[in-house]
Amino acid sequence: MARNQSSQNAEALFGKAMEAYENGDLSAARKKIRRLQQSLPDEPAVWQLSAAIAIAQGKPAIAADFCRKGLARAGGSPALRDLFGTALSESGRPEEAAAEYRKSLELDPGNPGTLNNLGHALMALRRFDEAVDVYRESLHHRAGHVDTLAGLAVAHDMAGDAVAAAAAYRH
Repeated sequence: MARNQSSQNAEALFGKAMEAYENGDLSAARKKIRRLQQSLPDEPAVWQLSAAIAIAQGKPAIAADFCRKGLARAGGSPALRDLFGTALSESGRPEEAAAEYRKSLELDPGNPGTLNNLGHALMALRRFDEAVDVYRESLHHRAGHVDTLAGLAVAHDMAGDAVAAAAAYRH
């Protein structure tokens, strides 16, 4: 019974942390999530929210540390791997970010958000032809997505294919 009550309390606290995060009260969210890191260290969602809060606070290196801890304790969560890639990307480490996005895609193939993130990382690495392929794959899973079409157009343009870039822009 005590364990069940403890689980309910942790679930309620997580809900309050998520609500604070969604409402932009990052200080309150951070305080609540710190308590959860202690009580639920093997829960991927706790580390994912911890990292999301750190990114929102402009602290991608701290977010990357939270992701590392979460992956070490909770194993391979595709969402946590994707967020790790974002933290690395925002820390100016696109090569490592691309590797994490690829690991996320091994666990959740075809995730259009992760594919877009990988496309952005490849663009930062100036690997435009690869980015074109990744954005096309993302469109296969989420046809007509505006951000993906914009990424595809820029990738085509940077790869020197003005005709394909114009066609992507027209969609």
